[in-house]
Amino acid sequence: MSTYGIDRLREQVGEVIAKHEAARDVGVFSKYADDPGGFFCDVLRCELWEKQLLMAELVRDHRRVVTLSANGIGKDFLCARLALWWIYARRGFVILTGPTERQVKHILMREVRRAYAKAPELPGELYSLELRVDEESGLIAFTSDNADRLTGFHHPHLLICITEGQGVAEDAYEAFQACATGPANRVFVYGNPTKPTGPFYRVAHSDNWKKLKIRADEHPNVISGREEIPGAVSREFIEGIAEEYGASSSIYRARVLAEFPTESIEGLISRAWLRAAFERHVAAGRGDGPRRDDSHLVPSPIMGLDIARFGPDRTGRSTIQGPIVREITTWGGASITETVDRVIAHGLAVQERDIWNRRPTVWVDEPGLGGGAIDVLKQRGYPTRGFNGSERASDPSRWLNTRAMAFWHFRTELEADNVTLPPDKLLLEEALSVEWTIAQNGAIQIVGKDLIRRQLGRSPDRLDSVVIALCASMGAIRGPIVRSMKVRI
Repeated sequence: MSTYGIDRLREQVGEVIAKHEAARDVGVFSKYADDPGGFFCDVLRCELWEKQLLMAELVRDHRRVVTLSANGIGKDFLCARLALWWIYARRGFVILTGPTERQVKHILMREVRRAYAKAPELPGELYSLELRVDEESGLIAFTSDNADRLTGFHHPHLLICITEGQGVAEDAYEAFQACATGPANRVFVYGNPTKPTGPFYRVAHSDNWKKLKIRADEHPNVISGREEIPGAVSREFIEGIAEEYGASSSIYRARVLAEFPTESIEGLISRAWLRAAFERHVAAGRGDGPRRDDSHLVPSPIMGLDIARFGPDRTGRSTIQGPIVREITTWGGASITETVDRVIAHGLAVQERDIWNRRPTVWVDEPGLGGGAIDVLKQRGYPTRGFNGSERASDPSRWLNTRAMAFWHFRTELEADNVTLPPDKLLLEEALSVEWTIAQNGAIQIVGKDLIRRQLGRSPDRLDSVVIALCASMGAIRGPIVRSMKVRI
């Protein structure tokens, strides 16, 4: 391999952050060429648990290895130390890659730095995205969307490690495998099996790859019930996933059982949850539902507004106080000005009924026509906020975007019996039509509105207005979540 090949891969590797002078000849580490466990223990001064060591041994013995893993198993911990073993014991070159800069630079390379710091006898210069040992051996890291830099790159002892394999695109898999052509080359890919489609799913079912599956309940922390390995998976994590998503959900299968889901999508809302929310509304209307006389605790009213975008769609408006959805209505064929007139008139009526004479804040689905309605409402001095479902979620590792966060909040509060809904057949149909899946990065994703529209034959206007208003009213967008509040219907 020429230095030109390495230079072509180098882009923004950063400044030198650590440097070890050659205390002894690098060749002394060759005695560990077939003993990664010995290298980990003697040189890196760490011990790995059984399945971590098995991953290393599979890479030692097989050209292509794929690991399907639960969360918190220590895959990146192992990968960083495996890379150092490959460089020093096998005199090889390592490429570390993954779908995001956070995963590559701030997680995987951080583990490389930690391991390197504990082994001062390892010579070389460590940069933020590279380890330089000599002209023939070293390490470089970059995100998988830069895989085109690998074109024509070869090395007699090349190891390519791919973290979060479920988020890496097809063309990157092709580029990496095209470079690992020699008999001593290796490709090691690992991640959570979140979707039953895509290149990660395909290689996991290929006879050309050696596969390992690591379940959460195989980890020492879970087996013993103690924190044998700090920060790793725990019994509490498994119980929490089961409680929040269900032990039969795709999330549980992927993050706990290390199994691909049998279906790529699941229904978001249970019919039983909706029926119970309807019944709570009816019971409260009869006077035998939950009440509280602390009027000063009654939350401020909120309106959710989903503006119709074209012909057959209708504008949906919901009025909510805390967990109580008081009213849902829709209309069509109205201009933006006419819609704003309706909203303001309804807001005045709600204000007159409110014990503190408060005007409801309007939360408007901002994209498309919603932006125009927001402008007009603000021009008239009406309290208005915009909701943009495509924006970044508060926890991007959990939800793909704000829309997914809002719908999941709706699901969570329904399941916990915290929401009261007026009986509405159309709302029932719309809620039951919503499905969720797991995006390539493992985050929850809600199916697109166009798919729901095709299934229903109409736009889910009622549901969208309820979800927007409920998130604002119960705190998913701002403020604390109101859970125990009981107000009069």
